Amino acid sequence: AHRGSERLRLTVPVVTPISDARSPLSFARRYARLGWHVMPLWWAHQVDGAWRCACGNEACENQGKHPISAAAPRGQNSATTDETTIGRWWSQYPQANIGVVLASSNLVAIDIDPRNGGHITIEGIEARHGPLRSEVTQLTGGGGEHRVFCVPAGQQIQVPGTLGAGIDVKHNGYIVVEPSRHGSGRQYVWEASSDPLEGAVPSPLPDWVRSVRPAQPAIEQAASRVLEAREVLELQSALAVLDPDGRDNWKDAGMALHATGAG
Repeated sequence: AHRGSERLRLTVPVVTPISDARSPLSFARRYARLGWHVMPLWWAHQVDGAWRCACGNEACENQGKHPISAAAPRGQNSATTDETTIGRWWSQYPQANIGVVLASSNLVAIDIDPRNGGHITIEGIEARHGPLRSEVTQLTGGGGEHRVFCVPAGQQIQVPGTLGAGIDVKHNGYIVVEPSRHGSGRQYVWEASSDPLEGAVPSPLPDWVRSVRPAQPAIEQAASRVLEAREVLELQSALAVLDPDGRDNWKDAGMALHATGAG
């Protein structure tokens, strides 16, 4: 523009849209820069007013939590920090949830599920061993918590799969992270001061976690009994028809078998 002989220059700042900054792709790249290995997961979306897994299986029992095999054919072994690969994945599936594979990222997650009594169990564990808190904590879409701890890079560690009812110890698996959407429609979100993308650093995993013995249910205090041959056959035939891909089915079946007290 001109005003007489004076030229006026208009400078228009370049602003990254909020939607881009909050996109799954943006988050996935930022996790990768932390050295966290990521992979794309199917996401939850609304169909006729109900939340469904975008995988298309109406009976999906792992909504918004399982890998997109077309993008990551080796499951969690496909996870990467390579931004070119990440860009290709989320360009193809822009709404994909984000999975962080723990062992390759030198992380352990304490997964507390209140629906299975996790909040009660953690109180008892902390009363015996002391606080089990990390500087990085996520509120899950299912109403629970992920307390994320770090372990030394390259060190092979053994951790118990559980600390008791409602508490899983995850190292050789993965967790779903912000801004992913849970099958309930709620989002995963880092606790206010616990966001690793804002500088929070996972606390070291306490040594006692590696050797702790999970709290045992009261049923194990009773004498073990022997199942009759008829009962064994009934249980075997029931197991034969379980959906092999239904993690929750197998977990429930395992707990039911455990509750028989038959070892």
